[in-house]
Amino acid sequence: MIEFKDVGVRRDGRELFAGASFQLHPGHKVGLTGNNGTGKSTLFALLLTQMGTGDTEVTLDKGEVSIPDSWHVAHMAQEVGATTQSAIDYVLSGDEQWYEINAALNDLSSVSDEQIGVLHQQFDEIDGYRTPTKAAQIMAGLGFKTSSMNCP
Repeated sequence: MIEFKDVGVRRDGRELFAGASFQLHPGHKVGLTGNNGTGKSTLFALLLTQMGTGDTEVTLDKGEVSIPDSWHVAHMAQEVGATTQSAIDYVLSGDEQWYEINAALNDLSSVSDEQIGVLHQQFDEIDGYRTPTKAAQIMAGLGFKTSSMNCP
């Protein structure tokens, strides 16, 4: 479970939020809305920083954040540059472990039979065979039409 207890964050001397407390349990799906400049992106930056994966350093002004070491949080930048990748491929590329193993399985020219077996085992362990279906389900839940998932 991810837990924020009485969290407060300031950026550039301005309080973005204070007293934020919540819990996210496995399987929960959460949406975050708010006006521009109210700290939504900062909250995610804080979450990623606490997990050791953030690009920017965001520090707690007060409170506690606890995140299980085994949890993985997928995220996407607020602004996305132009790409020729299909939308579904772009989403799948966000799962770095899946993407690397899948790429290796698609280019077996320099891989030994033993390594192929290891790759398939790793792919199975991360449920890689179902990952594209799960990504499509998430995209559909966000309002993407099936026909647009294969478009850039």
